[in-house]
Amino acid sequence: MRCTIVLGIRAASPIKEALARPAPRPGRLPSIHRSGRRNMQRLEHVLRRVKAGTGAPIDFSGTWKNELGSTMRIEQSGDSVSGTYESAVSENGGATSGQLSGYVDGDLIAFVVHWDQFQAITAWVGQGGPGASSDRINTLWQMTQQVEAGEEWASINAGADIFVKT
Repeated sequence: MRCTIVLGIRAASPIKEALARPAPRPGRLPSIHRSGRRNMQRLEHVLRRVKAGTGAPIDFSGTWKNELGSTMRIEQSGDSVSGTYESAVSENGGATSGQLSGYVDGDLIAFVVHWDQFQAITAWVGQGGPGASSDRINTLWQMTQQVEAGEEWASINAGADIFVKT
């Protein structure tokens, strides 16, 4: 059995060439561990050499506000970001804040916030844009929080935010 992963790669790309493999002989399955590991090593090697086109670099430094009124202040240094996040909404109904840290790559950003007053962490991933706009970030987030035994199903929440630079 052969498993193919479609990566949307150009026909003559080095990644596609590195992953090209003949189908196994009928009646003989390849060792998933050995061949999978070998293919992963090839892919990692090629990805180190070829970086897919990223969007134009954005300086994410500054103050950003989302549709709920939450505010984050970001300082960017190279590909790292740090700062503070003040949520306008929380479990107890008031504002709460936390430390923010993360990374950027071109117009992409990923950051996490550890909430000071709660046993909770929220992670966002997003992209500046649309287009070459650097005054907007479209994100998806997931938050995990400490819950009582038997309530684990309620420990992860997810959503989306749009941040606008102020």
